[in-house]
Amino acid sequence: MIAERPINISEEYRKMALQGEPIFDNSQDIVIISMQNYKTYEELAKAKHNAEYLEMLDRGFKEIDSGSKGITKTMEELRAMEHE
Repeated sequence: MIAERPINISEEYRKMALQGEPIFDNSQDIVIISMQNYKTYEELAKAKHNAEYLEMLDRGFKEIDSGSKGITKTMEELRAMEHE
């Protein structure tokens, strides 16, 4: 989440954040990181989500290939069902 309204932090803390050092404010449960670190975090989160999705697809394809799940019908059976 990106802050909607600017906050005042000292130059020392600003430099620390820009160097990749997160700033913790335990009294307010706030962590401040640089925009570069935030974008890196977003990219990693997206990559993780994509990997999980691809894994789910792989499991589904394996289930289809093994025939363990799903209903399989030939075209002839489907055409016969169409007229029932």
